[in-house]
Amino acid sequence: MGKNQLIALSVSIAAILVFYFGCDNLSQSQQEISQTRSRNLQVTDIQNLLNEAKASMSETSLGEISVMESLLRTNQKDTTAMIETLEKLSASWFQSGRADIAGHYAKVIAEIKNDAKSWEITGTTFILCLQKTQEKKIRQFCSQNAVTAFENAVAEEPDNIAHRINLALCYVEEPQADNPMRGILMLRDLQEKNPDNPSVLYQLGRLAVMTGQYQKAIERLEAAFELNPNDKRISCLLSESYKQIGDLTKSNDFAEKCNN
Repeated sequence: MGKNQLIALSVSIAAILVFYFGCDNLSQSQQEISQTRSRNLQVTDIQNLLNEAKASMSETSLGEISVMESLLRTNQKDTTAMIETLEKLSASWFQSGRADIAGHYAKVIAEIKNDAKSWEITGTTFILCLQKTQEKKIRQFCSQNAVTAFENAVAEEPDNIAHRINLALCYVEEPQADNPMRGILMLRDLQEKNPDNPSVLYQLGRLAVMTGQYQKAIERLEAAFELNPNDKRISCLLSESYKQIGDLTKSNDFAEKCNN
């Protein structure tokens, strides 16, 4: 792996592919995905984020990061040692509140391993970044990298619906300016094709709660609960939804399930 892969990765989003072909074609080869990304614009790069983050770090923390970066350069020919150092860097940056940089190092690991699990970890880290920051350029960086990661996870495991749900959630967390309903439409499509999947129903219910559509949320969440009554997320959200429409009896019933 060259220095450019470790230090200055560019990020992009497969907007053209996603907009025209949709969720059903996400299982196409990573080569096609890569070709699409190459036509998109770069928002920011990791080196800019690293420079800004390091400028506000304490000398102790900066010293610890510098040691790990030095080990990374030293171990470039030892894949196992390099991955171990990358994992430590990712964890350190995440603990420092920089999920964007943590996601970058997770992405480097995924590029080495190139397996679905590593891409899933990468995408999840970038989604957490979206949930933690409102800064525009960081959100763009994390959004595009999250999309890339889950596209790759789908390419590696096209039959794993969890990857497709997470990809849809990328667009929910950071809607496209030219297609703001993209994530919701992807989830609805998944529901049509997988009507008995509680995770899809839960996410659609959660979105309905976010937009104040509590009756619709209850309908979806009740269906999800029947399929998976042990998922406390569903019970908790049902309790909140029933509370919002004034049905305190059912709200309390689901609150007990939520807390047990």
